[in-house]
Amino acid sequence: MEGDTYFRVFDLVNFGIVNDFDISSIDIGLEISTGINGAQDINLNLYTVSGNLSLANLTPIHNETVAISNQ
Repeated sequence: MEGDTYFRVFDLVNFGIVNDFDISSIDIGLEISTGINGAQDINLNLYTVSGNLSLANLTPIHNETVAISNQ
């Protein structure tokens, strides 16, 4: 993995989610963003995890690259 990496785990049962569902959006917050030519790309990755949180236990389900304008 390159650069900064941040993992966040949500136990969906704690949110009342017990069936399949669709993700329609993801919100992120940035304090500052300075990239070459006025923007930089970030990679958003979604995984399922079985067991403890470790890279070996992650199964990718979606990824997307998003351009973030300088802020």
